[in-house]
Amino acid sequence: MIDGTPMKELNLSSLRQVMGYVGQEPVLFNTSIKENMLFAKPDATDEEIESALKAANAWDFIEDKMGSQGIKAQVGGAGASLSGGQKQRIAIARAFLKKPKILLLDEATSALDKRNEKLVQEAIDNYRQRSGNITIIIIAHRLSTIIDADKICVINKGVLEGMGTHETLHAEDPAGTYAGFCKKQENAEARAENNTSPSRINENSPTKMKEMDGSVSALQMKEKIDAIDKVREEEIIKFMEE
Repeated sequence: MIDGTPMKELNLSSLRQVMGYVGQEPVLFNTSIKENMLFAKPDATDEEIESALKAANAWDFIEDKMGSQGIKAQVGGAGASLSGGQKQRIAIARAFLKKPKILLLDEATSALDKRNEKLVQEAIDNYRQRSGNITIIIIAHRLSTIIDADKICVINKGVLEGMGTHETLHAEDPAGTYAGFCKKQENAEARAENNTSPSRINENSPTKMKEMDGSVSALQMKEKIDAIDKVREEEIIKFMEE
């Protein structure tokens, strides 16, 4: 049912008009930011586009990175001139611009580091609070992505094993699949934090670099921090798969 209408009574075109989608790998075309946004709403004004980009925490980097070109800046083939987090925020802004009644997020933050994941998650949470009458369906493996959801559906090998909030799922079945998943992820994050702590980072870390030559550029620092985030993410995934 969608707004009281059985889905079988809706034609495919009508259903697509009320839905927005953001996947794990955002699709951006080799044109400007504006043109990419207009795929969601062809008649959108520049003010509407700017508002959607601000809602998705994308406006600041556009001003910093694109300068005077702003939304007219080219993103390159498949968004090659942008980072993964920047591409994802533009894809989410495009979904916001459409103002869908149903927003489907399929692992929308799984390819991002901690910093970009937080920015994207904040954008989604803020949009949900402002929109009010919207259903957001999130497919995710990261606990941080779904912990505040109104309803969590636990699916294990195609079988629905539980349904409720984070708190009720823990309380009703403390030894169940969801509680076990939460515990395993917490352990994986703790292990990753330990493996990427200052005492475990190699000689090329930002701290060591600063000690060696007395200074480190902002770009070098960012690259090293991103590398540390990547190691932490790989450690979590490896531990979760064990």
